[in-house]
Amino acid sequence: MEALSASQMPVQLRRVAILIVLAGSVALTGCVRRDGRNTDCKWPGESGASMLHPDQPGYATHLRADMEYAEELAVEYMDAHYGPRSGKFKWHEVAGQALNACLGALIDQIAESHHAPPKEVASFAGRRDLATDIGVAVPFLVLYGWLARMAIARLHDRYPCEDGWIAALIMIAFVSLVFGVAGMMAGQKWSMLMENLRVGNGHLSYRVDRLPWVRHQLDFLFVCIAIFWGVTIQGFLRNGGEKL
Repeated sequence: MEALSASQMPVQLRRVAILIVLAGSVALTGCVRRDGRNTDCKWPGESGASMLHPDQPGYATHLRADMEYAEELAVEYMDAHYGPRSGKFKWHEVAGQALNACLGALIDQIAESHHAPPKEVASFAGRRDLATDIGVAVPFLVLYGWLARMAIARLHDRYPCEDGWIAALIMIAFVSLVFGVAGMMAGQKWSMLMENLRVGNGHLSYRVDRLPWVRHQLDFLFVCIAIFWGVTIQGFLRNGGEKL
């Protein structure tokens, strides 16, 4: 695969940037509620809150959003009153107990406002929106594929196939592994950044363990390696099997 020319580079960059912005905007459409936030573990309520039934459209979406908001309020309450600077003995243990107690109280308030069983409301804790997760992953993987394409072009310049396939394949295999590990780690950082923006809080606490990039590290490693090889094969076929 030939390296991109100076005239092609800005065009490719613009396309990647546009896709990242569009996909990122999709991810951020699921932002956690901002109004009514407080550090007193108080549910601010909702205008027009009414009874919810499982057969109503948007039932699951509404309760999932309420639980996300409740968890954020509980984390902010914990950070404000039981953080490491609070001076409380065994602050980490006490903070966890305070967070759980606050979250339980908020769940009861949500359940009361919607006339739903508290256990039903609590069952939506940790449920993630698929569209949001896809909106976070896609732009990063597109950028990763673009960078992989540039790396493959450099490999071709350094190890041209006409000088021997063995050296080229060994280097491709090695770089694909390195690129895959780096991509997996960078993807985690990217997903954490996007989640911080979506939640509106730099402290994700235990919620970071729910991120797909964190829960499925090995899967994303294989995805990154597969993208690298896919880009390599695409370039090889496009050039009639003569070069990468």
